[in-house]
Amino acid sequence: MTNERPISPLDSAISTSPTSVEDLLDLLTSHLARAIARQGADGSFDVAGRELDVGDNTLGVVSLLAYEWHLNADPGLVEPVRRGLDFHFRQRIFVTDNPGTPFLRVRDSGLPYARYCLTPGRIPGGDWPTTVWALLHAVNILRFGDGLLTDQHRLALLDLGRSYWRWSTEVTDFDPQDASNQAIACVIGGMQLGDLLAAAGEREVGESMRAAAMRLYLEKIRPTRATDRGYAYFQEHSGGFDQNYSAIALTFVTEAYLATGETVFAADAEQHARYLNLRMSVSGFDYGGARHNEERDNSPNVLGLRFWSNALGDDLGRYRTDSSRAFHMDSADGVPTGHFAFTTIWLMEHRQEWWPSGRDENSRYKLRKGTTSVVFDESLVPYSITAGQTEIIHQIGPYWTDEHGLHRLTNLVSVARSEEYTDGQYAVKVIHSVVQGPHGVVGVRTAYMTDGTTLTVMSTVDNEVSGEFGYLVGLPYLTGTPPASKVTSVTCDGVRMNLTDDGRSLTGSAVTAGELTLSGGAGIRVTNVTVPAGGDPMSYFNSAATVGMLLEPYSLIVSKERDPWGVPHPAAGWAALQGTTLLQAPAGPDRTVILHYGTGKSPLTLDVSVLKLLG
Repeated sequence: MTNERPISPLDSAISTSPTSVEDLLDLLTSHLARAIARQGADGSFDVAGRELDVGDNTLGVVSLLAYEWHLNADPGLVEPVRRGLDFHFRQRIFVTDNPGTPFLRVRDSGLPYARYCLTPGRIPGGDWPTTVWALLHAVNILRFGDGLLTDQHRLALLDLGRSYWRWSTEVTDFDPQDASNQAIACVIGGMQLGDLLAAAGEREVGESMRAAAMRLYLEKIRPTRATDRGYAYFQEHSGGFDQNYSAIALTFVTEAYLATGETVFAADAEQHARYLNLRMSVSGFDYGGARHNEERDNSPNVLGLRFWSNALGDDLGRYRTDSSRAFHMDSADGVPTGHFAFTTIWLMEHRQEWWPSGRDENSRYKLRKGTTSVVFDESLVPYSITAGQTEIIHQIGPYWTDEHGLHRLTNLVSVARSEEYTDGQYAVKVIHSVVQGPHGVVGVRTAYMTDGTTLTVMSTVDNEVSGEFGYLVGLPYLTGTPPASKVTSVTCDGVRMNLTDDGRSLTGSAVTAGELTLSGGAGIRVTNVTVPAGGDPMSYFNSAATVGMLLEPYSLIVSKERDPWGVPHPAAGWAALQGTTLLQAPAGPDRTVILHYGTGKSPLTLDVSVLKLLG
């Protein structure tokens, strides 16, 4: 057992990334100087010891050098670029099929492609996106390499780009990982390469390639979007929304618009951006995903979030991420790897400041004011609360207990009705639900009221009920200003309890969990997980075996679902959870729950108008 509090790596809002021309140029120049200093005798820019995501790396660094050349025409860049290109043509182009590749439509095509891992047969599923990345690198070298490349290099790159495009769209299944971000990237590469070919005198070939790329977007990518809470969004890795790749997809579809001017990309990007914004708490936290349900990248996410923060006039830059990973490029030990090099170029090409402030919101699926927010799913069941500098997740909302146990009242009999009220000082949201209880249909009315610092929840049930009616508080998960730490203990009326104390339960008038203070009109009850005899402690979050784990690594370890490439599905792992710490606010004798989330200050005084709304 451990009492250590794991620290979330998501320690910073992405809006803290550098944005000024001077800062970005200084970073680019200093990183590339290190890359040149470490360039191998053979011309390679590959980072020593890196085994995965390597097949496009040298070409990616060369593309950054070409962009640097475009900015300042430093003659010292000519030799490193040409040596790097020679290395890629000599050592990083593969024309024989990678053993075990499952998505080939044409075998032994002889067309060049880039490998995710150089070892034959190891993770061949990664070759498709690696080849798309290499296509984008080649395009950018051609875009910015005037005067830098020899005529032979330019012709060879045009031919290589054409081959990468054909391999990705003719030799293989298109988008074999069902990852929209990868597929959109391929479309961008095809459209930009088509323009380059047309400019080089191959007008018909270029126009045909551009048209083919647009068809792929309209016919293969756009129809696979999912819809949630009124917004269409791009899915990732056959599993819906993803914490990491969904923001990357936003960057890619935004760049598709900026690079081509096609308005369909802008319309779809706006929908996707609004969905991301809806999901994010006031602090920039969110969870749930097909590959990553908590962790996030940096440099690939900047462009899309920054562009749409300005377009929507809201602080999408609150998106919480890991500041130890460079905001401006993928790097190892301060040396650019070349991976995602195109996103570094894009964020510098389309430089903007971040939108400076956030907006309060009181809508059907979100209540946000000040430092407090509640996010609701399509059935108007809350799943994410931010209050008291704490993220509260999992099992939130009204419940009912009887002889069979605890029942969450989430099974709607009819569509829930939501009313929103804002008077300046307060924002109030009232939800009227008709749900299936254990013994029949019941009406439940729940009000959420905030002044921007404290959240008060008031919930009442219409019918006389046997057993206990109450409100599930949720699981206090991360607490404190970033870098936030995981909540591993609580204090109930001055009595401390570790969440690993198997089966222990405390009840009191106030509970403190990290920075969060909870109080209830009829008290708060905290019950720890009980791992049954012979049970698997890994099936319970906050058991002695799992209390030291954050949500993402825990979900990946316990997930029994794998995608076709063997990668675990974290959202499925979390959904299979058998139990965790349970916090309950029972109703008083009048069948009404009053629950306060805050930071130890006096709770909100319930407004008379809210009491009237609840009857």
